[in-house]
Amino acid sequence: MREYCTCLDSTFLTMAPGVTATTTTTVEEAVVRDRKSALPTQISAVARGDAAGKLKLPSYPAFATKEEERTYVKEHMAAAFRWMGKSGYGLEGVAGHISIRDPILRDHFWLNPLAKHFSLMRTSDLVLVDHSGNVSPHGNQAVINAAAFAIHSEIHRARPDVDAACHAHSIHGKAFAALGRELDIITQDSCHFWGDQAVYDSFGGVVLAKEEGERVAAALGNNRLCILQNHGLLTVGKTVDEAAFLFGAADRCCQAQLLADAAAGGRGGETVKIGEEEAKLTHGQLTQGDVLWLEFQPSYELMEYESKGDTQHQTIPNQTAQLQSVMSAKPTSPVEEKLDAFLSHRPAEAELKEKNILKSSTLPPTLQASEADLKRHQLEDKLNEKVLHRPAPEELEKRGILESGEGPGRE
Repeated sequence: MREYCTCLDSTFLTMAPGVTATTTTTVEEAVVRDRKSALPTQISAVARGDAAGKLKLPSYPAFATKEEERTYVKEHMAAAFRWMGKSGYGLEGVAGHISIRDPILRDHFWLNPLAKHFSLMRTSDLVLVDHSGNVSPHGNQAVINAAAFAIHSEIHRARPDVDAACHAHSIHGKAFAALGRELDIITQDSCHFWGDQAVYDSFGGVVLAKEEGERVAAALGNNRLCILQNHGLLTVGKTVDEAAFLFGAADRCCQAQLLADAAAGGRGGETVKIGEEEAKLTHGQLTQGDVLWLEFQPSYELMEYESKGDTQHQTIPNQTAQLQSVMSAKPTSPVEEKLDAFLSHRPAEAELKEKNILKSSTLPPTLQASEADLKRHQLEDKLNEKVLHRPAPEELEKRGILESGEGPGRE
């Protein structure tokens, strides 16, 4: 067997002369021990930078004031809604909501207004609600979803470690929720929820009563994901970024498991589960520090880019209206007025004869209809060529249309 030594820094090194080994193990034992070793405590462990260590991963920012932090969380909350809309999580009418605890008024939290499409959400749309469910004057003055308050108020009350919660009736989430079971740990992504998920195995209709909200919060426990049987998914996090990312991750894990179970069942087998030790290790790696906040930042940047900023939602330009605006625009200078008048003028037949553009004003009556049509088309072509021709300023001067020295670029 090849031998390795474990030194004081817990790093495995090949045996070499002059190296003092504290323990000698086989390769198999070394691998097992490595898997069980302490996880790194810094988020920087998931990335590599320059040799000097100057390149750093972004992390959740520090704020000079609570007002600055409030602006930040509202901007990220609005972007999270737009991302959910883009992901197809806002298709069930008025169902679905995100909440975030207010940094200033800690017994208040922000919610989306009732019947506002996720894809159109702006910071100015967000509603601040107190612990009794009353809309605060410090936010948008709009009604909220009563079910949203019933669920989120009890979660915020029961989980002081949680600042944000996310719930929607996504297609794959509610399909999997109908099974009334937890996710299997069958992929690396599902390790997000190893030992971090629960099932609320009851359904009592739309959650409107305080008691139902309490039961949902109790079922969630200390987990990040709660699968609401016959209903949908609910995720929580320290930041709204974390809660939103976990919701998307959970929904995609539901989709992956539905597909994998169907494929395995069709072959008369079962899916392969990740081992407990490996799942635990991976869960720790995926959820340490600011990793879950960081996971959402690409989506946040995309939402900001697509919406041209948070406060002004951009719509697709009306090209017809733009074209009409251009066509109806008035000339902005005397030179343009003269050019516009010249180009829009359709000369009379006598003027065309005088300028030798037409040889005669009438067609011989002996011409057959087909020949007459051909002749007329030829005359129209000449006329169009005359009308569409944009003369140079020198030509317009010769004709007395422009004064000497006038014209584009000659003022």
